[in-house]
Amino acid sequence: MDKFIDVVLYLFFKEPDFKEIFISKKGFCLYHLKKLLEGSLKYLSGARRSEFILTLMSMEIIHLERIKEEVNWFTLKFDYKNKNEPWKNSQDAVPRSIEKICGPCDLVR
Repeated sequence: MDKFIDVVLYLFFKEPDFKEIFISKKGFCLYHLKKLLEGSLKYLSGARRSEFILTLMSMEIIHLERIKEEVNWFTLKFDYKNKNEPWKNSQDAVPRSIEKICGPCDLVR
């Protein structure tokens, strides 16, 4: 895993296309987020570490907030007042939130 983290951090700063793709993703599960943060302490220093952590945590917070809103809407859909409202993107929000917390797992959808 250390080698993968090293490669991600290297490409983040050396390949603009990689950085753009990295930022466009929906964040990481908490396990891999921790690994990336630990890797940034091991392989980066100073301004580079700050830039990476700010980028990583900004995208992670945005997507954790998105998942929180989707799970919230999922629960509100069971209120009779919202019966005819659209599901939006919340129909599978619970298993996706579990995967965000636990990482890839064998959930039956």
